[in-house]
Formats: sequence, C-alpha cells, structure tokens
Amino acid sequence: MNRLIKPAVFMLALVPFALLLLQVLQNNLGPDPAQELAKATGEWSLRFLLIALTLTPLRFITGSPQFVRQRRMLGLFALFY
Repeated sequence: MNRLIKPAVFMLALVPFALLLLQVLQNNLGPDPAQELAKATGEWSLRFLLIALTLTPLRFITGSPQFVRQRRMLGLFALFY
C-alpha cells in the first residue's frame, strides 16, 4: 500500500497540467491565452503550496508520518506550476 501512495500522488498532481494542456490544444483559453495560463498556473501553485504546508500540522494532529513523506514532492509541484 505504501508503495502505491507516492505514484498516485504524483499522477494526481499532474492532472492540472493535463487539463491546462488540453485547454491549450483545444484553443479554449480565451482572447488572452498568456494571461489565462499565468493565472491558472499561479492558482495551482498556491494550492500545492498550501497543501504542502498543511501536511506538517496534519502529521502532528494524526501522529502519522505518512503525510510528511509526500510534502517534498508537493512542494516541488508548487514550484513546477
């Protein structure tokens, strides 16, 4: 079970990128695509940053170190977006 968590989190973190790529390929970004991409990637970056920062308090509340193992990867996805 523990071996499957890291790849699952990785694949779930790539979903926003796939959705943005689909919008680019379908030309659904509106009249100013650069602004829409900057806005969307900035919002996803903030979401991933907030998720990564909430994992440490969640570990203290639950007592499970499982959450902290994913923190670095989610922080890197925040940088990616």
